[in-house]
Amino acid sequence: MDHQGDLADGTMLDMSGVSSDVLRRRPDGTFIYLVDNPYGHQYLDA
Repeated sequence: MDHQGDLADGTMLDMSGVSSDVLRRRPDGTFIYLVDNPYGHQYLDA
């Protein structure tokens, strides 16, 4: 995963990695947290 862009203050953002974390606020005010690790199965199968 590669992501490039500008922050609100104009600072350049350049990020890369192999997994994703998503935090989302639900209508009832609680949060849901999703963690994706595409290489996790390699450690579980070992």
